[in-house]
Amino acid sequence: MTIAPSLPPLSASAQTRCLAGRLLLPLAMILSPGLASIALGQAPFNSIGTGNWDNTAIWNPTPGAGGPQTGAGQTAIINTGDTITRIGGVGLPGSGDLGAAGNGHIILDGGSLTQNAIGNWVRIGHVTNGSMTINSGAYHFVNAPPGSSGNPNFQVGIRGATGFLTIGDGTGAPGSALFDLRHNLNGDVTGVNPAFNLAAAEGGQPNGIAGHVVVNSDGLIEGANATTRVGQAASAEVSTMTLQNGGRFNVRGTLEAGGSGGSKGLITVTGAGSLIDQSGGDLVIGWFGTGEMRLVDGGLFQRSNNADIRVGRENTGNGTLIVDNATLLQGSLDGGGNFVPTGGDFRIGEQGGSVGVVTIRNGGLVQRGTGNWSWVGQSGNGTLNLESGGQWRDLGGNNLRVANGGSATGTINISGPIWNSGTQLGTLLETHVLSFGDNGNAVANQTGGTVRTRDVFHLSQGAGGQSVWNMSGGEILALHHLYVSSTGSSPANPNAMLNMSGSAVVNHQTSNDFRIGQGAGSYGRVTMSGDAVINSNREFVIGQDNGSRGELIMTGNSRLIQGAPPSGTSDLRIGRNGRGLVDIGNGARIERSHGNWAWVGEGGTGDGTLLIRDGGTWNSTDSGANLRVANNNGSQGLVRVETGGVLNNAGTIVMSDGGGTATLMVNGTLSSSNTVQVGTTAAGGAGSATFGGTGTVNSNVFIGQRGILSPGDSLTNPTGNLSLFGSLTFQAAADWDVHVVGGSSSMLTLSGSLGNLNDVTLGGTVSNPAGLAPMFMLNQTGGAAVNGQFANTMSTGSVPAFWNNLFPDADGFVNVDGTDFAIFYSADFPTNSFTGGNDIALGLVPEPSRTLLLALAALSLMARRRR
Repeated sequence: MTIAPSLPPLSASAQTRCLAGRLLLPLAMILSPGLASIALGQAPFNSIGTGNWDNTAIWNPTPGAGGPQTGAGQTAIINTGDTITRIGGVGLPGSGDLGAAGNGHIILDGGSLTQNAIGNWVRIGHVTNGSMTINSGAYHFVNAPPGSSGNPNFQVGIRGATGFLTIGDGTGAPGSALFDLRHNLNGDVTGVNPAFNLAAAEGGQPNGIAGHVVVNSDGLIEGANATTRVGQAASAEVSTMTLQNGGRFNVRGTLEAGGSGGSKGLITVTGAGSLIDQSGGDLVIGWFGTGEMRLVDGGLFQRSNNADIRVGRENTGNGTLIVDNATLLQGSLDGGGNFVPTGGDFRIGEQGGSVGVVTIRNGGLVQRGTGNWSWVGQSGNGTLNLESGGQWRDLGGNNLRVANGGSATGTINISGPIWNSGTQLGTLLETHVLSFGDNGNAVANQTGGTVRTRDVFHLSQGAGGQSVWNMSGGEILALHHLYVSSTGSSPANPNAMLNMSGSAVVNHQTSNDFRIGQGAGSYGRVTMSGDAVINSNREFVIGQDNGSRGELIMTGNSRLIQGAPPSGTSDLRIGRNGRGLVDIGNGARIERSHGNWAWVGEGGTGDGTLLIRDGGTWNSTDSGANLRVANNNGSQGLVRVETGGVLNNAGTIVMSDGGGTATLMVNGTLSSSNTVQVGTTAAGGAGSATFGGTGTVNSNVFIGQRGILSPGDSLTNPTGNLSLFGSLTFQAAADWDVHVVGGSSSMLTLSGSLGNLNDVTLGGTVSNPAGLAPMFMLNQTGGAAVNGQFANTMSTGSVPAFWNNLFPDADGFVNVDGTDFAIFYSADFPTNSFTGGNDIALGLVPEPSRTLLLALAALSLMARRRR
């Protein structure tokens, strides 16, 4: 169309507002040829009155029939005080809809534009590019005509074109530039609910390339009860919606970014006061396509409805949510700034094949407050990143489930400073119940920050999959149960692992248990190294149930600290009814400072093992804190203190007092201010208790019913020496085992008093016995004589005469493991003599075929010793 040269140029205010608006448009829009033509002074069509778009009398210059043809590259400006109503079409190519194409433009510069035809749509960028700009003023749909049906559609970018919609120029009051899909000019809710689509699809026609929407500080979108799609159709380009510096979008239907397969959409909310307020429908980021939402630098998303938030929804959906120094509320703020929670789930990686990633950083916050659940990897692949003070807070009775389905994967990455509950600062993941590895495969990498659970923290709750939580820093604050492997299917390898290193801390201090291996078929493992610390003031159980398996492996400077419980007990149970292992390696320590007990092998099916290796320490300082090994009939308990290991238990150590099978092997150091009770004081019963080793024991020792004193270590040094700095007493039916290998035997060095041996049976093992020298089994460093003789001692008159000829000073003879020995109850270890002291030695009785030779040799040897 030819524009008459006498037409007035764009008003000064319009030029100012257009320029201000263009400065905030995407780069592609700034470079649009149509906008360039306006900037160069090509006269647009200016409104000079109110009426129907097709009324040529309301335009200056006067257009041809039908009003300005913005679909054919022309520009229409609607000025202050003018209201233009669209009834007929305005010449979009192949359509009678209202819109802008051919690098045409619609500009509202204080006036209003309304759309009232139910069957016709608005298309900005149709076949060729176009734009619509609301510097100030308002765009509305009006009430549907009586008897009409169907809803219109507002599209930005359709049929292979790119469209641009800008709302506000940054110079007016908030809301002075209004894009309203919900109300008419009078503010009444209309009967139409137009969808709002960027990069729109149309059956049988090329898809839109991209749509771009910018909402500036004075801009407001009032959405209808319909879907808004940022990136509806497949496109190589990304459609964008940007709310900046206070722009606002009131969403009343579903909001999507990346709707269909191959589509791409980006929603950005940036700057203080910028807001998306959703009151209806879901928020879906990456439905079938690729979608992203960025909340940045004070931007806010809030909702007052109970629908879901979905990041990566369907099998081809790929969604990304970034909350960077901004806030997302699954709830809303009231007039006083108070959080009002709403319902709805939060799903990251919802369906199989989907990918969802949520990143919260730089003080950003995602906050929820009802009993609805969240998923990171519901059936798809989900990732939650918390960085630099980012916070995820579930304030209600929510469950956060990670890797929920069998094919799901869930990843959590946490870094940044530890959360401070006083200042509310720091990186935080807070939820009610955390189910991590709920049938799928879950991995967490925590280098900082705080994980806070108000109810149960499950690592591997389901029967399938595996969960691995790696901590090299930060803390876990568990206010209720903490389970490492809740249920399982008897895996060969742990299906739940908590790996702690560096400065990682777990604080489990309020109520209920810390359990490693909870439920039949479960297998859980906790490894600790570096300066890692577990503070647990409640029960700590490794191997909770029949068929379960739990392991605690400690090395480096790691520590398990158990203090006084706030209520109830804080017992330590290793193999409660399942199979439990605690392995304390070099530099690691278990510190217990209260009177609650510890068990190694508890319950009828309990199987517990406590290994204290070189440099490892068990330190229990309360004299009321007993250590009970194989406490129940049918249970098994093993405690091994290796060379360099320390077991300091101020309370009594009780072995097999309830009928289990217990072993305490001390090759390092054992100290107890109370007694080590080996076997029960009750007569009869099943089970046994064995006490031995090659180390040092600083305690009184009592060998009771079914108790066995067995110096030496059958695994490492059968003929070793066990040093006991304390008294040794016996009950009837106790046993003393000696181990002979070649010409050596195991020995007990005793500094305290020795009880009566009359009711003690001497047993043991013998391997390739040889030699004539004394084999000392007891070295008493005190002065008392041996009291009594072993119950199975044979008198000198009841053995063959040549035995007495070989050992004329023998006090009797004993048979150990099928081998006969002379026994001397007044041997002398310092002089290596069969007589002259208060020690016990054995002399090997030779086989009959060698009797004469050995007898002569033995007599000669004794004669030399007596000289």
